[in-house]
Amino acid sequence: MTRQEIESIVTEILMDKLNISETKINLDSTLKELGADSLDEVEIVIEIEQTFTVSFPDDLEMEAQKISGLCNFIEKKFS
Repeated sequence: MTRQEIESIVTEILMDKLNISETKINLDSTLKELGADSLDEVEIVIEIEQTFTVSFPDDLEMEAQKISGLCNFIEKKFS
């Protein structure tokens, strides 16, 4: 899976869960900056984990994690 495919799928998940357009999503943004509350964060993480068959560490601060960081984590699992 390419980086571009990962970013595209993550963007689709964010658009769906946060009800925002693709133009609002910046890879340097955090989930909080995109308007996610704690429940949204949990739902997004679960969706990403199920979609990519990965598991984020429990101590990962999702609120402070940039979208690019989430994509990096996923990409490493496929390399």
